[in-house]
Amino acid sequence: MVQLNLVKVLLLSNERTGDVRYEIFSKEGENPDYPEKIIVYREGNIGEHGERG
Repeated sequence: MVQLNLVKVLLLSNERTGDVRYEIFSKEGENPDYPEKIIVYREGNIGEHGERG
């Protein structure tokens, strides 16, 4: 089984559009400059009272 290591997390924030989080993974023992997987999460306003989700 391939082991992935979290190499870097980038968080871009904007009050109007919400937050975007990038998690960058590389294979264990491989060069971290060549990612194996990138997961992107987006959080934004979902309610009229500023609820986030």
